[in-house]
Amino acid sequence: MLRADDGRDLLRTVAQPALILFGAIALVGIGLVLDLTGHAALPPQLTPGVTASLHDKIFSTAIFLGRGSKLLVAFILGVAIYPYRYRIPYDWRILAACCLLCLAVAIIGPVDWLTQPVLNATLCPALVYITAYLGVSKLPRLPVFSRGDYSCGMYLYGFPLQQVVKTLLPSTSLLAQFWICFVLITLFAAFSWHWIEKPVLKLRSGFSFVAPRRLAADDGPLGAAAGGVAGRRSAAP
Repeated sequence: MLRADDGRDLLRTVAQPALILFGAIALVGIGLVLDLTGHAALPPQLTPGVTASLHDKIFSTAIFLGRGSKLLVAFILGVAIYPYRYRIPYDWRILAACCLLCLAVAIIGPVDWLTQPVLNATLCPALVYITAYLGVSKLPRLPVFSRGDYSCGMYLYGFPLQQVVKTLLPSTSLLAQFWICFVLITLFAAFSWHWIEKPVLKLRSGFSFVAPRRLAADDGPLGAAAGGVAGRRSAAP
């Protein structure tokens, strides 16, 4: 029978950054081994129209070799980077190297040796570092996006709206689809912030430590993050 202490012990174990980082390394390592030994990335062949069973989805090698595996690796690295946020050197040279790596992989394109496990081992850490660096930087605020915190809305509505545009305008160029999606996603995110998120945050501002920070109008979320990291790093011995 589970006790309350069991849950706390589990949380303490998961919260250890070394274990979290080991999980990402294990996923990438298993993927590389499976890739080198020639294992398939897909579950067993099924009759057309038949969905793979839960057993096939869980025990297939797609979690290590499939395109979706990069999401799991990136997520775990994103979780691991938070406990290490004050030890990470936020250096523009490292940022430039990560950007150049991503650009080089994009230029090379699909080749036999550039498998998904290799991409997970190279691009995921680079993308996570770029994201963390930008997240703690005092970026210039664009006029359109300075009126609120649209990040959550853009994250929530981004994928569904992209699929709608792709379905309704399949023959439109990718560049045109990008700008159409950009405008629609921004409008949806702005509506969500001003009419849903902000009113709800005001209701909970009295008993939530997150709401006042998101509602702060002078610095915004990026400025608050940058100030917090800079302050902690300067105070560290």
